[in-house]
Amino acid sequence: MADKKRHLTRQEEFELMKAMIDKLLWVGVFFLVFGAVEMVLKDFLLGFFIALSGCVIMLLFVWILTREFEYAKR
Repeated sequence: MADKKRHLTRQEEFELMKAMIDKLLWVGVFFLVFGAVEMVLKDFLLGFFIALSGCVIMLLFVWILTREFEYAKR
């Protein structure tokens, strides 16, 4: 039986990418806010590292957006 791959349309690809980027953005914001609250209320160093992980997630978000924008320009 031959496997036929279904190719996504531009609109489907855009919607899938939008959903993935939206989730990544919310996770990054959650870690930033949770880290800030942790720094103020409990342990500063632990909160700092949690917020730092949020920054890394946000940088990953920016990298994906930049890469996809450059791909879309071609």
